Amino acid sequence: MSKGIENIALVSAAGAGKTRALTRRFLYLYLHRAQFPLDSLYGITFTNEAAFEMKMRILRYLELLASGCAKDESEEDILRYFNKLFPDSKDRAEKKKRFLLSNLSDLNISTFHSLFASFLSSIPFAAGILPGYEIIDEIQEQLLFETTLDVFFERAHRDTTLYNTISDVLEQQETRLKNNIKHIFWSISPWLEYLQDLVENENNIKQDVVDHENKFLQALKRFRNFIKENELFTYTKNEQKMNKYFANFLAKVDRYLKTQELKIIQNTLFGVDITNKNYMKAFLKNLGEQANEFTEIIGELKNIEMKYVQLLSDHQILIHLKPILELHEQFQKAKQDKNFLTFTDIETYTLRALINNPEPEYLYFKLGADIKHLMIDEFQDTSYRQLEILDPLIAEITSTAPSEKSFFYVGDPRQAIFRWRGGTPELFKLLKVRYGDKIKEDELKTNYRSKEEIINFVNTILEKNDQAKSGNTGGWIRVENLGDCNTTDEGNDKILERTTHIIEDLHDNFGYAYSDIAILVRTNKFGAMVAEALTHKHIPCVSKSRADVLSDNDVRFVISLLKFLDNPENDFALVHVLLSPVFNIKEETLRRLRFGNKTLYMSLIDNHSEWNATKKLERLLRFVHFCNPYELIYRIYRELRLTISYSLATLLDVALEYTKSGFTHLSTFIDWLEKAGPSIEVKESHPEGIKVLTVHKAKGLEFEVIIIPETNWQLWRPENKQLIFSYRESGAVPDKIYWRNYGKYFKHLIEEEHERLKKDELNLLYVALTRAKNGVYILGFDSPKTGYGFWMDRIADTLDSTNYSIGDIIQKEKLVKKEEKHEHPVVISEQPMIIKEERSLYSPTERGVEIIEPQRRRGMEFGEIVHKALSRIAWLDESRIEAYVNELVDNIKNIYARSLEEVSMIEEKLTPLLRETFSDPDLRFLFFRDNRDIQCKNELPIYFEEENRDVSAHIDRLLIEQDKIIIVDYKTGEEKPEYRHQMRVYKKGIQKIYPDKVVKTVLIYLENKCSRKIVEV
Repeated sequence: MSKGIENIALVSAAGAGKTRALTRRFLYLYLHRAQFPLDSLYGITFTNEAAFEMKMRILRYLELLASGCAKDESEEDILRYFNKLFPDSKDRAEKKKRFLLSNLSDLNISTFHSLFASFLSSIPFAAGILPGYEIIDEIQEQLLFETTLDVFFERAHRDTTLYNTISDVLEQQETRLKNNIKHIFWSISPWLEYLQDLVENENNIKQDVVDHENKFLQALKRFRNFIKENELFTYTKNEQKMNKYFANFLAKVDRYLKTQELKIIQNTLFGVDITNKNYMKAFLKNLGEQANEFTEIIGELKNIEMKYVQLLSDHQILIHLKPILELHEQFQKAKQDKNFLTFTDIETYTLRALINNPEPEYLYFKLGADIKHLMIDEFQDTSYRQLEILDPLIAEITSTAPSEKSFFYVGDPRQAIFRWRGGTPELFKLLKVRYGDKIKEDELKTNYRSKEEIINFVNTILEKNDQAKSGNTGGWIRVENLGDCNTTDEGNDKILERTTHIIEDLHDNFGYAYSDIAILVRTNKFGAMVAEALTHKHIPCVSKSRADVLSDNDVRFVISLLKFLDNPENDFALVHVLLSPVFNIKEETLRRLRFGNKTLYMSLIDNHSEWNATKKLERLLRFVHFCNPYELIYRIYRELRLTISYSLATLLDVALEYTKSGFTHLSTFIDWLEKAGPSIEVKESHPEGIKVLTVHKAKGLEFEVIIIPETNWQLWRPENKQLIFSYRESGAVPDKIYWRNYGKYFKHLIEEEHERLKKDELNLLYVALTRAKNGVYILGFDSPKTGYGFWMDRIADTLDSTNYSIGDIIQKEKLVKKEEKHEHPVVISEQPMIIKEERSLYSPTERGVEIIEPQRRRGMEFGEIVHKALSRIAWLDESRIEAYVNELVDNIKNIYARSLEEVSMIEEKLTPLLRETFSDPDLRFLFFRDNRDIQCKNELPIYFEEENRDVSAHIDRLLIEQDKIIIVDYKTGEEKPEYRHQMRVYKKGIQKIYPDKVVKTVLIYLENKCSRKIVEV
């Protein structure tokens, strides 16, 4: 930089100060004599956290330069660097700092998505979207997709052609169809734009398949006839008959020629070098001068075969694309209807607007006019699509002198670990080649983070050439093979036990704080196992690798119990509840209980009412009809005395958030939870402790000590379960995509994929090892299924051993404050409990324990729907009644409708009921203010003491005037005497709260005829 501004591609080793270099570049330009405007400098980082960190560094470095007071060697280096460049750096920094603090909105450090979102906000119509769109996160995206998938399959059930297409494609039973369509959708959808040519050429491809099938048949017949004509040359010397392997091969060829069933021949011929078979080698040798003719026949067959396989692959992709494209279109429409965008959509729409617009130059000018100096962090994780969007800007910048506009990108292809979500490390080199001498390459090799012993280990294992900071020694490495294990589970148990012992040793005997240690895992599932093991040992941990909430056994038990409480006829749910460790009833006992037409619960009531399980279930059922999901789950925890784990605490917090959103229907909560659950991570409450996280999440972080326990991972998993890719020479973008079942016959594709997987795995190991400052523990075991795993095999091949030790673990200074061991590591939400603990609880709406007939249940559900709709009304405006009705119906459909039939039911029943209710003159006092000094409260919970019990109730609507209060309760269905008792209880409770006011109570029978809807109590 001292030579002037240059376009630079900076390769930075782990721990070499990549973010520091990027920040220095930004400040160099900001402090430059050319006085570049602050808003002309643009930095792009990979995450919001990285963007925030860089902003803080810029402010911190400006403060450092303005004060001239360095606290450590790192800050002294910054001072030396800028003082050398700018002798007046102190004054410059002070002025620039003041300006920056007054114009923070002009500090452009953001993620790709933030930049592209700003692009879209400037050109929404060019992108084909409406202004005011909302960007939704992954959880919201998954929920919307699940809803779309439900609608898609409901339509498929009515459209037999579509349903049969899906069934034929997957060749699976209905119960698995939805799940598998979902997996195929997420596998294929990122590549839809690359597959568009296939869709446009569908008819040609179908015809080509037929043509090449005939060509393949003719070539195979010629091949087979030649062998038959020269059958003597296939005979063995001893038996004077055809070699048995040759005979088997020809038998398959004959069967295929007769039936034309590809599965007969494809594994025998496709992608197989038959000239390598011993029997074929002998045949060629025996042929003598005819060998050349046969070699030509084989060559022709193989050429036709490969083209035929390519076409079969294209055809298979097309077959699978049909339902996927239809689902994709429905999903896009669902998002458009709500004006939602996902992070993927942001890139897609931005690129579409820029490519398809008739004046792209103008759009780029409009979007990039202010960007004069572009800086990109973690460039090895940039996707090809992201580069496509920015490439015209980069081209325009690099076509100008760097003193006016410049480009700087930094990263390390050896730390590229995000290929699975589009990261393309090959772009690092591609960009350098594309712009040639316009971009200068530089490199940072010195790792300032890790001790020399760790760096030497990394260089040896991974064939790197990183350098340690001079004098930074005293590190240690431990590689431990825990021996042979019969199963992976047995090995994992050993790993977990050894991991906890290592932590206890480091903490108790060497003075390491728990927060000094990180456990880096491959998968969230194993991370959850580690976190659970630490919790059982009372070792505090902060886990970013916890499994989703539904993967926990305790949570699944509670969900089964909720399903039973929602529908006591659900024997399947109740069986799971009773077999669980909470009740521990034997399967044989349950089998004896289930006889006749009785439900399992009624059998319990009739035959074993004295059982503890029966009493607990009976008590819980009494609360169902007046508890919201949050209250009910809390009641379950208390009634069953469940030990509150991280997972159960998370479930309770989730239920609280759901309830606070205004939703109280138990069935809806269960449906929502089963859809959203896979995206909800279990939370922990420790602010400090052992860090448990995946290697991917550890990127950019550092720790005193790391433990790598999950090493038994092999290169078995493909990049994509459905597709396999052929890349251009640059390796940046696929030039051909194959359906895996056919692409696997191209040997070079499998080999190239294996090399990419291997490279990515070694990159991941490099990232893991270089997170450590002082020490590394690596644990492994040998099992029949996985062996040692790829990482341990690599270490063993390099060191000739799976056990290794170097360096002494040095005693750290004693901790000033001893870390506490938490017997109860989870704090349930601070939200005060609305159920008291020590008294009996009574509700006037409690129905006791009863089995509800389906028809009555549907009536109750409609009553709930009506209550929910009316609870949304404060006061009506007479001129907007129809608009209110439409809004309420749409809102209710979004909450309750799980099928098209339910949508129709809500529209047909709720719409006329609301219109009649709001237009009924007798009910006007309920919903129109009419210049009255009056307040209203909807869905008001009240709790009051009465002798030795607590009374719980929910009032539908409360009208509060100066001198009187009206309690309103909505009813659907027939009048019942108990409703009057219920209202008297409500009145008693309100009189305790408002003793000086007259309290009136009215029942509103919404389905009665006009003039007969109101009953005063």
